[in-house]
Amino acid sequence: MKISIRRRLAVGILGGTLLIVAVIMGITYYYGRIETLREVESGAKNLARSYAELFEVTFQKTAKVPTMLGVYLETHPNITDDDLRILMQETLRRNPEVYGSAVAFEPNSFIPERYYHSPYYYQNGEELTFVQLGNEEYDYFKWDWYRLPKEADEPYWTEPYRDIGGGEVIMTTYSVPFHKNGRFWGIATIDISLGDLMEKVRRLQVGQTGYAFILSREGKFVTFPKPEKVMQSGLEEYDKRIAARMTSGQEGIEPFSDPVTGQEAWILFTPIRSSGWSFAVVYPVKEILSSVIALQRRMFGIGALGLLVIFGIITVLARTITRPLEAFVGTARRIADGDLDQPLPATRFEDEIHDLSMAFGKMMQDLKQYMNDLARTVSEKERIESELKIARDIQRSILPRTFPPFPEQNEFDVYAINISAKEVGGDFYDFFYVDDQTLGFVIADVSGKGVPAALYMAVSRTLLKATALRGFPPGECLEKVNHLLIADNESTMFVTLFYGTINVHTGDLQYANGGHNLPYIKRKNGDLECLSDAHGLILGIMDDATYGTSSLKLNTGDAVFLYTDGVNEAEDGSGSFFGINRLETCLKKMDFCSVEEAVAKVKAEVTRFTGDAVQSDDITMMALQYMGSDGEESPPPQTM
Repeated sequence: MKISIRRRLAVGILGGTLLIVAVIMGITYYYGRIETLREVESGAKNLARSYAELFEVTFQKTAKVPTMLGVYLETHPNITDDDLRILMQETLRRNPEVYGSAVAFEPNSFIPERYYHSPYYYQNGEELTFVQLGNEEYDYFKWDWYRLPKEADEPYWTEPYRDIGGGEVIMTTYSVPFHKNGRFWGIATIDISLGDLMEKVRRLQVGQTGYAFILSREGKFVTFPKPEKVMQSGLEEYDKRIAARMTSGQEGIEPFSDPVTGQEAWILFTPIRSSGWSFAVVYPVKEILSSVIALQRRMFGIGALGLLVIFGIITVLARTITRPLEAFVGTARRIADGDLDQPLPATRFEDEIHDLSMAFGKMMQDLKQYMNDLARTVSEKERIESELKIARDIQRSILPRTFPPFPEQNEFDVYAINISAKEVGGDFYDFFYVDDQTLGFVIADVSGKGVPAALYMAVSRTLLKATALRGFPPGECLEKVNHLLIADNESTMFVTLFYGTINVHTGDLQYANGGHNLPYIKRKNGDLECLSDAHGLILGIMDDATYGTSSLKLNTGDAVFLYTDGVNEAEDGSGSFFGINRLETCLKKMDFCSVEEAVAKVKAEVTRFTGDAVQSDDITMMALQYMGSDGEESPPPQTM
């Protein structure tokens, strides 16, 4: 069914306006909600952190008391029981915020004939009350405040508990182990009564129906609006995920189903780090968003009235706008059929229809120009692709590709592959005779990819080979190449490089590593060794970098495996890396029947891992196996 532009214009504009109003209302609600939550979160954070800081200061201050007692006992091991009790009384008088303090000794270690010995003083009004702890009913050696710091040999805040035999109040204990002649002697403690703490948290006003609570290290309620839950259960009973975050010392804000009111709420929590506890504030969502919901209702009424007015205006304007459009339709159809020389209808006013006509005229001219430009672009693209293909062929020709490279030499076997991620790449390998009995081999990875990396690769390979052929040891060779690279390195590119030499008659191997992936030695007996020597930085960065030379001996049948980071950093479809562990597993399982087979097996394993994922980096591998000297000298090698 054909629908006129006039009707569609009216319906479209009205529908669009309705959508805009709805979006505006949604955005207003969304950002109003966010802003309100941000303000509440900021206030809650400040509130929670201030209370957490208050408790933190209390815990840190009181924690100094047993620490000082322990230090005093370790430096005065011959203290008498009377002097100890006087010291404890004076300590409590100077620290009124401490409820009680005990010094508990190992069996028979303070007074030989006394198995239990633990003097304990606690605040009883304005006076101090003394209790001698320890008997068969109160075996303090089994209590957490004694046992746990002894086992860990470090200070410890206990879970809240009701003291038995001491003050008979709910408290937490900070215990500090002390020693005599280097051996564990006992525990010095202070107790903090949680009564005042619970009362402060209980009286904390959070909105109309919100509240605060404290969770212990093990997830139990230290304070909670439901008294029967205190020290009997924890937040895990209601929300395991938030409970896990709080007990692990995290800070955050989360949506929360309030177990007290059963309503939706937000919970903000922050750690009290000294004790391992967590302080939380619960805000009901209904209270937080009440002002936002009221504003949204007012906006809905205003929006409905505005839509009625807009509908009337649209109806009138639609008639005026559609008349010139109808005249434009015929011309637009002929233009669409390809008649780019079709004249456009004249317009009476310089309005949007006039602008549309002018735009169509420009579009026809631009389209003609685009068609001409497209033909030139296609031609240029074909030329660039041809040049890149030539560059790739040139780069491949630089690297040795004939294997075996020295067929007349039987002391070793070598094989290498290079797979570029783009048309050209930055990895390279090489092997060459430095003299009649020394084979040099190198593998390297230039920073970046594409044409710049390929050019830098060619320069690096040329400098390395030219320097190596002068007979320098590997470490000195890398130092000279590094200096040459830095001299004209305005692009700040760099290269990781491993260079080694092997005496083909004796199997003696010398090598230096310039920040490259660590190669492996596969021994004939199956053992796998990593050449983990770190001789120096990557080349091309620091002019004064130094590189050492390491050496080892290869026995007959031993092989060296070298690679670039395109192997261990090969990614599968999910973004996971092939990794060093998979590479080592692959090398451990294989036998070096031939170097070509060894490289092929690693390549197949990488291909199987990556699947259809696009190759993200150049991949280069080299394997060199020492076959040993049979006593007969091979003919002099031919230079590659």
